[in-house]
Amino acid sequence: MRWSRQRIAAGAVFGMAVLGGGSMAVAASGPSAQRLKQLGSSSKAAHKQPNTGLGASAGPAPLIAVSFAGNKATVLGGSAAPGHPAPDGRIANIPISAVQCSVNFTTRKTAVSSRSVSARWFSGIACSRSVELFGQAYLVESAKKYDGSGKYYKGVLKTASSGRSNTVVNEKNPSLYIWSATNIYFQEKPARGVIVVVPNNNQPINSATTCKVVKSSSFGLGVHCDMYTNRF
Repeated sequence: MRWSRQRIAAGAVFGMAVLGGGSMAVAASGPSAQRLKQLGSSSKAAHKQPNTGLGASAGPAPLIAVSFAGNKATVLGGSAAPGHPAPDGRIANIPISAVQCSVNFTTRKTAVSSRSVSARWFSGIACSRSVELFGQAYLVESAKKYDGSGKYYKGVLKTASSGRSNTVVNEKNPSLYIWSATNIYFQEKPARGVIVVVPNNNQPINSATTCKVVKSSSFGLGVHCDMYTNRF
């Protein structure tokens, strides 16, 4: 069976959960070591910046497609999976569990005075079935300057989002981007499965984005992604 963006799983209907207004305090240097551990991310990922210039956007291909049987995972392809550029592959047997998750970003910046702007920014994920999801998004200027953090989400969910509707940045025209860490597992810990992560339709995602196979003692094999938007 050939797996493609159209056939891997039922199409996800993307819905953004709107969080409350206002910004949440975050250290200028970024999340703590404890929070990075909760997110499954590294300090390197937290301080990575978006690529610029030619090839800065990852394109519409799946970010990662993974199949697993027992304790063995195979990365079938994906633009955010290092060393696996092909976005499709073959699987010998129909998996017990399969999910396709679509990711999306909202990035908007509005001047509120001659010296400050208001940013509306969200990172969202919508899956074709309920899975174990956890993650968080951050509004960033540089590797050393964070401007805000969204809600940390965790649970058996079909959709989730993290961000803020109104983060005021006291600069005339700051160059901003979103870093979003997300994790996807099957709560039933199946013997066989497929997880695919794709950008929502026409959603640009920066090519600095990476996704990889991860393993949890509670849920078995899953996928972790560190995603970045283009600057806005």
